[in-house]
Amino acid sequence: MKKNRSVIIAPHPDDEWIGCGCTLLKNESESMPTKVVLVTGRVKKRVKLSTDLAKKHNYELVLLNQEEKNLNLSDLIKSLKKEILVGRNLLKFLGKLLKKKDYTKKI
Repeated sequence: MKKNRSVIIAPHPDDEWIGCGCTLLKNESESMPTKVVLVTGRVKKRVKLSTDLAKKHNYELVLLNQEEKNLNLSDLIKSLKKEILVGRNLLKFLGKLLKKKDYTKKI
């Protein structure tokens, strides 16, 4: 029987816990293999915190270190493909989502 796996894609370090903390704890308690992919890594203290939490809670952490201000959608998709097996529907969703709003503008 094939064991389930979980992949969490977080835009910034610590977002994996803000958005999916309960899932990370549940996966840990069920020994479910989990990979967290951090897209950007500008704030070094948060990267260290994410790295420490990954070790403590036994999940794989991948840092893509994409430039936040000049995020290139095709580079992001290439990086994601290297790290995880991403279905075409998810890639289409990411493309539509990132094109709808300029995430580089400050509010």
